[in-house]
Amino acid sequence: MRDKEQWNQFLKLVEKVEDRYGSLKLTPNSDPDFNKAKEMAAWGTHENALDMISPTKRGLIIKEIKQGHSRKYIVSHCHVKSRLLDMICYAKGIEFIPRFLYVMHKDGEPDYYFRYKQVDVPKFFNRNPMASRTLNSFIESSGWQIACKKTIWKDIPIGSSYVTRNHEVLTKTTDEYEN
Repeated sequence: MRDKEQWNQFLKLVEKVEDRYGSLKLTPNSDPDFNKAKEMAAWGTHENALDMISPTKRGLIIKEIKQGHSRKYIVSHCHVKSRLLDMICYAKGIEFIPRFLYVMHKDGEPDYYFRYKQVDVPKFFNRNPMASRTLNSFIESSGWQIACKKTIWKDIPIGSSYVTRNHEVLTKTTDEYEN
C-alpha cells in the first residue's frame, strides 16, 4: 500500500470483517469487504497467485524446471519470485533437478555425469569408495578423463550415464528426469 489514506482504508475493512466474524480466519471468502481487503493487500491463496501469471509464462517456467535450470536462473530469466516457483512445483508435482558438476569421458564410451567424485565415480565402476589419490590413478589407468563442467539436465545427451540424488547410476533414455 502506497499511502496513508489507502492504509487507513485497508485497516477499516479489516476491522469491519473482524467485528462481523470475530477474526480474519473465520471470514468466508464470499464477504465483499474481505475480498476488497485481500485485493488491496494483494493477499490470496496459491491458486490466486498461480492464476495471476499467464499460462504461457507458467508453461515456460515448468519447461525451464524440467530442463534442469537452477532456481536462481529461472527467477532472473522469467522475472518471478522464488516463492512462486515453489507454488508451481507444488501444484505440478515437480522438483528441481540438481546440476551436474563433473563429466567423465572416454573415447567410444557414453559420457558419465555426476556431482561428487568420491562417492559417484566408484559407483560407476561398481567399486567401494576410494581415497582421492587411489581414485585419480584408477580413473587414469582405466582410460577415462574427468572434467569439471557444470551441466544441466537438458544438455546431457541421451545414452549418457548420470547419477541420481540417491547415488544410483542410470542411463538417460528420455528427456524426463528419473530420480
